[in-house]
Amino acid sequence: MSEVRTGPTEGEAAGGDDSVQLLVANLFRRSAGAIVAGLARRYGLEQLAMVEDAVQDALLEALRRWPFEGVPREPAAWLRTVAERKALDVLRRGAVLERKLAVAMDPDDTADADRVRGDDAGLFDDDVLGMLFACCTPALEREAAVALTLSVVAGFTAREVAQAFLVSEATMAQRLVRAKRRLRESGARVVIPTDAEELATRLPRVLGVVYLMFNEGYDATEGDALVREDLCGEATRLALLLADHPATTTPEVHALAALLLFQLARLSSRTEGDGAPVLLESQDRTRWDRRLIAEGFRQLEKAGRGDRLTSLHLQAEIASRHLLAVQFDQTDWDGLLRAYDLLLECEPTLVVRVNRAVVVGQRFGAAAALLALEEASRDPAASGYRWFFAVRGHFRAKAGDADGGRQDLRRASALTRSTPLVRWLEERHAALLDSSA
Repeated sequence: MSEVRTGPTEGEAAGGDDSVQLLVANLFRRSAGAIVAGLARRYGLEQLAMVEDAVQDALLEALRRWPFEGVPREPAAWLRTVAERKALDVLRRGAVLERKLAVAMDPDDTADADRVRGDDAGLFDDDVLGMLFACCTPALEREAAVALTLSVVAGFTAREVAQAFLVSEATMAQRLVRAKRRLRESGARVVIPTDAEELATRLPRVLGVVYLMFNEGYDATEGDALVREDLCGEATRLALLLADHPATTTPEVHALAALLLFQLARLSSRTEGDGAPVLLESQDRTRWDRRLIAEGFRQLEKAGRGDRLTSLHLQAEIASRHLLAVQFDQTDWDGLLRAYDLLLECEPTLVVRVNRAVVVGQRFGAAAALLALEEASRDPAASGYRWFFAVRGHFRAKAGDADGGRQDLRRASALTRSTPLVRWLEERHAALLDSSA
């Protein structure tokens, strides 16, 4: 990841505690996972917990020092250096194996480095990708492993991981604590698998992590930006690495790569200048990235070479159908509905039901969409899903129920911590008030 100057040079005024806290929070989102991955790869994956603590301590030191000393020219590099120093201090104090300490003191000693990393070296040159496979261990249930990997490698907060699984933040925080405890008590080694069968076992979990990473970037849980382009870009990069790696190049991996490329191609048209979302019907299609779309279709062609139709295949097909429409009113709603019906059969989730209801509304009208959403409302997760209420509020208003539309938009706003999305929902609520006045 290239470094850019995001603050004053070292020694300049940092702009106050608030600006430093915001910068450190952004650095945590962008860089913490990669720093953890690099240090854990260097010192041994069994030192993962220690490495996490070292990175957290480096972030705290930044909060203490930068308001007085100024922000370094390359803040991420500063954090890596400090985290490495703190990890070394722990290794020294704990009298960890001398050969690991020797590697830490002499990074050019590649022979020792190979001994530290053992069989982990060489399978994946990319630290983050290697860590994904290491953390997606079969020692944990799939959901727990994916959640823990999002937290450790992608740097997700408990709230962001909770949003990915549509559960409360408190519930997810408890799950993460239990997952770490189970992993510790099981005695399972956190290592990058080298056996082809073990790699194949973990691959679906890794795909789940990459998919959820992109989702969080595409529709951020909280903060001042609805879209996190860095996270979308990183998830797409990982998907393409998996698609190109001889050990992981499967039709499902290509389907994921196609899906993310299709979504990434529309990213610049998804928000206004103030960060507010732009609905698909209003997006400027001339801004869609044709290069990414073309690569997405190449990946989709490779995805079709297998004999299984997976959820990722269907989602990639749905995304491609939107891209094929030159104008919104030329969208193949019947084809989309057929694809969503198939997707609902293999993945009967709340998110799929809500998205399908949008297509139903476009094809058959607001009343039909509300019937589809009535079925979705039976899912317990609906009460905490902001887009369920935003979509239902839209169709209620369209069906003439302005009061119901306002209630749902208020509920969606209350469930939202994304500043531009809250503002957008409040504007739509105000518009409904004006229209009924």
